[in-house]
Amino acid sequence: NPVTPAQYASYLGAASINSSSRNDQLRAQLTQTSLFTLPGGDAGLAIVAEEGYETWKYLPSPLLTAGTLQGTAWNPSDGHRSRYATAAELNLPLFKMLTVDLSARYDSYDAEGAHFSHPTYALGLEFRPFQTLLLRGKYSTSFKAPSLIDEFEGGSTGPGYVTDWGNCYVLTGNTLLNISNCPPQLQYPATVVQESNPALNPMTSKNFSYGFVWSPDAHLSMSLDYQHISIRDEVLKENPDTLGQEELYCLTGTLGQDSPTCQAVNAQIIRGPATPDFPLGQITEVVTKKINIAHEVNNALNASFAYRTDPHAWGYLDFNFGWTRVKAHRQQQFPGDPVIDFLNNPGFSTEFQTKANVSLTWTRKKWSATLYGTYFGPTPNFIAQMNDGYDVPYAGKVAAWRIYNASINYSPTAAWQVSLRVNNIK
Repeated sequence: NPVTPAQYASYLGAASINSSSRNDQLRAQLTQTSLFTLPGGDAGLAIVAEEGYETWKYLPSPLLTAGTLQGTAWNPSDGHRSRYATAAELNLPLFKMLTVDLSARYDSYDAEGAHFSHPTYALGLEFRPFQTLLLRGKYSTSFKAPSLIDEFEGGSTGPGYVTDWGNCYVLTGNTLLNISNCPPQLQYPATVVQESNPALNPMTSKNFSYGFVWSPDAHLSMSLDYQHISIRDEVLKENPDTLGQEELYCLTGTLGQDSPTCQAVNAQIIRGPATPDFPLGQITEVVTKKINIAHEVNNALNASFAYRTDPHAWGYLDFNFGWTRVKAHRQQQFPGDPVIDFLNNPGFSTEFQTKANVSLTWTRKKWSATLYGTYFGPTPNFIAQMNDGYDVPYAGKVAAWRIYNASINYSPTAAWQVSLRVNNIK
């Protein structure tokens, strides 16, 4: 029978979420570009002082907090914190060929009684042995407080969808080669709990880079830099599928059962009693949190090349090329865990090790046209991901791929431009 208006109204309702955030900041800055004179020029000084207050609130309606909407319950939450910071930078042209830049900063936070603070500093050097060549290097430390949402979000509880990697591994004969043949019943609903973490530590890092820029003339410039980033306590938001795969690596021995990651995963994936269809027990609940990663390292080479032709009657050309090669990317999730090499462990990462872009632009008076291409290097294929390596049949890498875009622009006046753009040219 047709549904009556009264019946329809009985299960129709409206729910709202009222949320707000506020960030007040008082900032004072003093700048002196001619503090005193050095052989290479005038020294400069900048001093900054800041004070701030942040608040955040998230108030779902009772219909949402009660869990009557598709079984999901959002918890109300709020948080606030105050902070102050001071910073100074000193630029010293010691000689015409050598400039030194020194900077330091101190941040302090009070997040509802949780105090944390951190000093940071940087040292930069620029050495120009002759006009066309610049050698540069920098060492710095950095600090980033977790967001108010990361610290104080009330979280939620509701239905989710999980892939039971652990039971699939057992049912397929303790081999990852057939992991793609998991029975359909091993992908099923389970309760997913999302939690924030008031005990998060601020993220810190140590970074250094060095390289050169060479410009033999006004039309040509090229650079090459090496960059090292070492991060501690980066904030990571877990998800159910990642936890399931980590449980799989604990079962296979990729991660030791006594490692902090395996201990955390075993506590966050809750299972029922074992049955023939579910030898490890069916997953009933997965608890996801926001955690601090113990340590992460990223090393990369970055290169660039730029060239512009002389103007002619037909206009001029601009050619630009950029290239990045990740030399190392390692991560340790908890202290005591093994260090994971993302570039050689496809089960944990499918990132691009090499990326590049190139563009060619023609310009003449009011007209210009650009052809832009992006290159993405090879990545692990599905079998390599599921087996966390390349030593099984058919494991390998997906071939590199490229994207090309083009555009034509016409500017009848300085304030107007008409463009035609085509993306993903085959």
